[in-house]
Amino acid sequence: MNDQPQQPTFPFLNFVFDPRTLDERVWVRVKEIVQLCHLFRQGAPAHADTWDIQALCDFKNPLDQSAYPHQEMTNIQEAYTELLRQATAQRSGQLGLSPQLICELHRKLYDGVEIAPEMTPGRYRQRAIRIVSEIDRMFLPCVTPEEVPVMLEKLCKWLNETATRLPQSMRLEGGILSANLFHLYFAAIHPFLDGNGRIARLLESYILVQSGFPAHLAHLPWNFYLADRVGYHRALTRYIQGEHRLNDYLFVTLSGWSGLIPKQVTSNPVDKPMPGLD
Repeated sequence: MNDQPQQPTFPFLNFVFDPRTLDERVWVRVKEIVQLCHLFRQGAPAHADTWDIQALCDFKNPLDQSAYPHQEMTNIQEAYTELLRQATAQRSGQLGLSPQLICELHRKLYDGVEIAPEMTPGRYRQRAIRIVSEIDRMFLPCVTPEEVPVMLEKLCKWLNETATRLPQSMRLEGGILSANLFHLYFAAIHPFLDGNGRIARLLESYILVQSGFPAHLAHLPWNFYLADRVGYHRALTRYIQGEHRLNDYLFVTLSGWSGLIPKQVTSNPVDKPMPGLD
């Protein structure tokens, strides 16, 4: 009989992060984003503009409105608005992430929406799944169903504690890095059968605003993942498959964010409503 403890599916998801291990190129991108935030801090009030909601959904044809029921789009919009309201009101340095918050958010996203019989909104998956990379059709493993509750609890505790240890002068930089780390770890954990991408992007926005990120720019992650699907999927695949190059992953995402901020500020969402969501 083998009495050795079972090794975790992803030992590199060790919930340890030392900023001193980041490349100079990553810090340059972080500083660029911070400077742009200060430059464009004045802007429209936080709300979920209809033309942004498609990017929050999983990657499908943005012109295909039949891909998502009206109720699902409404749920996403309401969840985003409420999360940003909470984040803007708090901004205490306490992220307040918890498995309970994540499960409740998942339940709200599917309220009144037709779903697969095997999925229960707000409940973790009970079977093994794999992420399908839409770029090269590669199958990436996720943690086992048995690991999901423990891993998600660790992820929330880790980021909550990290946020409280940051000095006030580094809160924005810490939030930018924490949002990216949350997305990366959450993608590998993949706690639900569906809706993981939407939850990840919603909570990325929440983490950013909690850290002092301008609320009217909080949809930045959604637009990046839609604008650079190839770069994002390639960086995620390389990290999960075994190279574990955090600097490479962060450089890709942060470079995308840095390039999108000026475009988001100069765009006028009111002039570009999404059909069917007036």
